[in-house]
Amino acid sequence: MNTIVLTEEHFDENGYFKDESFYNEITGRYEFNGNVEVKVNRFICFNKYIYSEGNISSEGNISSEGNISSKGNIFSEGNISSKGNISSKGNIFSKGNIFSKGNISSEWNIYSEGNIYSKGNIYSKGNISSEGNIYSKGNISIEGNISSEGNIYSEGNISSKGNIFSKGNISSEGNIYSKGNIFSEGNISIEGNILLNKKPLIMISNIGSRNESSFFYLTEENGIMVRCGCYFDSIDNFEIKVKEVHEDNQFANEYLNTIEYIKKMYEYYKSIEVQK
Repeated sequence: MNTIVLTEEHFDENGYFKDESFYNEITGRYEFNGNVEVKVNRFICFNKYIYSEGNISSEGNISSEGNISSKGNIFSEGNISSKGNISSKGNIFSKGNIFSKGNISSEWNIYSEGNIYSKGNIYSKGNISSEGNIYSKGNISIEGNISSEGNIYSEGNISSKGNIFSKGNISSEGNIYSKGNIFSEGNISIEGNILLNKKPLIMISNIGSRNESSFFYLTEENGIMVRCGCYFDSIDNFEIKVKEVHEDNQFANEYLNTIEYIKKMYEYYKSIEVQK
């Protein structure tokens, strides 16, 4: 695969890309049929969608008014920022911050020596790691591990098939779920409720009339909070609701036995020390 090297001559005095020979009027984007190396160590910006069949790498920042998309890796010695989506079939790596007004997605890993911020969703088939904060206004969904030297925050759900680790706080307005361990040197919270660090939640699958998962969040001060579909309330109110809706049928028995188990485990987890 050939390499296209972009130098000062490809950008105007304000740093905007000016070589329209790469512009495809049909797709409405700059297209590079190979790897792209930006040999410019100052502010640069592509004022349209940028797409590469190979890798995109820069000695400075990578900035786009549209999407940044690569079939390879995206690497920057500075920041990576987009007013659209940032997507890669490989890794996304930045020695600065990664910022997107859309989604950030990778078929491999996402790593930043700064912060990772998305106004959409963040998704990776690998790991996501930041030496700063990880923030999403959507969901954070990772098939590997999530780790941050700062805080991890989502206005949606935080889910990982690996471990979730933060040296700061972990906070979500939706659900927090991990097939591995969840550990924070700060607080773990959901909708303002601080969770037990030693065991923040218990998930029970294939239960009730919806035959789906219910999340039981074990809080430090507010008892047990329950997320069942769109429902979110205390376990005591959840128990009342179950009896009202299901009376004494199969689903009532599934929920009520689960509630009894969760309450016992909550008392147990409150009594033990955190095992790191």
